[in-house]
Amino acid sequence: MKSIKLSKTIEKEVEVDIDTAFSLDLTNHSSIFDCGKCRVSFTMFDLINSIGTIQTRVENPSLRMKFDRNSDLWQWLQNSRELKMNIALNDSEAKKKISEDLGIGLAAVITDKLFRINHSTLAKINVTGKRPDFQCMTMLDKSIVVEGKGTFNRPTRTKQIKDASAQKSSKAADIRVTSGSWLNEDGISDVIYVDPPVIDPDDPEYTKRLLMASHYSQAFNYIGQKELSRYFYLTSQRIMHNKSFREFGEKEGLFERIRDSYLKITLGSRSYLGRLDKLNNVTGTP
Repeated sequence: MKSIKLSKTIEKEVEVDIDTAFSLDLTNHSSIFDCGKCRVSFTMFDLINSIGTIQTRVENPSLRMKFDRNSDLWQWLQNSRELKMNIALNDSEAKKKISEDLGIGLAAVITDKLFRINHSTLAKINVTGKRPDFQCMTMLDKSIVVEGKGTFNRPTRTKQIKDASAQKSSKAADIRVTSGSWLNEDGISDVIYVDPPVIDPDDPEYTKRLLMASHYSQAFNYIGQKELSRYFYLTSQRIMHNKSFREFGEKEGLFERIRDSYLKITLGSRSYLGRLDKLNNVTGTP
């Protein structure tokens, strides 16, 4: 109980580089922050509470349980207002766990500072496969999904952010975020808070995915599946233009409709969504 009370009085701060893609959302939610580099402060209570809420394996954990299970966090932090790390402990498994926990916790407290979230909606996303870490709603009822990464190695963060873009894009939401934290010992830890494109045009995967989307759009159009054809056409636009195209909202709506109302078949570790229609008295498959 003493650590809980103490945590409410201890503040830390990190340096955050906010992507310009969030400029409109920030204007609507807060008049405090602009895009670019800034410092964001938070209490240790909010940080540990967020980690305990998202990383727990227990349904509805108590506040005491959240703090008890994350009591080792204190030994990793230097005694300064800036979030600096103690990494003398040479335990690779412990470093991996603490970097994952802090990556998610920092993503949560920064999201709260920028968008003023409704804390009762903060929750881990419990689905298998590639998916964001957590979701929540803002006080303006906008949905947010976040993939939060953390590492002690700065070059590793670049790769993490690139890989995380597919995870945060796998679930529909009004705002989708990738947060990459570099946990620093010699200076203030910093966070890149971005909405990266689905695939970087310089990535060899870009051309492959674009051709696949075009192929499926034409194939589904040929067999009369107009809705699926339209979805894959809009997917190609998403790949090329990120969110900056007129029909982006239509694409998101189609994604939710296909996910929620289409037939789902699981084969092995993969799930397939589609429809069964009768074509010329012959039952077709998705």
